[in-house]
Amino acid sequence: DGEVRWAREPDTPLPPASLTKILTALELLGEDWDADAIVTVSPRAAALEGTRMRLRAGERLHAGDLLTGLVVASANDACIALAEHAAGSVEAFMARLAVRARDLGLAGTRYANPCGLPAEDHATTARDLLRMGERAMALPEYARRAALESATVTTLAGRRITLRTTNMLLGRVPGVTGVK
Repeated sequence: DGEVRWAREPDTPLPPASLTKILTALELLGEDWDADAIVTVSPRAAALEGTRMRLRAGERLHAGDLLTGLVVASANDACIALAEHAAGSVEAFMARLAVRARDLGLAGTRYANPCGLPAEDHATTARDLLRMGERAMALPEYARRAALESATVTTLAGRRITLRTTNMLLGRVPGVTGVK
């Protein structure tokens, strides 16, 4: 019902790890979102460590398939590929992300990268995460993907990539439909 029943230090900034990708998805799903846009994976995106789709430099995929990788599998390589595609560079995307955080009233959110990789000045609050999650789940493009336990996407060259959710509550706890 939207009423907070309990909270402990909801405004204390803490590292959000991959929950960072909620705000990244909100920015990507803005007014110029085109799920059918073709994205070419850069060497920077392909070289990223951590959770990933194992994308290869030069591979081309639809933006919507990369968003599926970002939301379902929390794929860092998909995250960077989409950020570069959306803004021309990760750095330019981060400037847009800062504006988005401000516009959403996320006073406790300061991100150093779009994926949630550890960084000194990378934090958000529980209150801000709640706002982000509510906004994201109100978007059909996000909510549909967040509810998936698995998905398969295909590069334009035909390579199939199977994704598994990183949300360990999906399919295990009745009523859980996503977020991240």
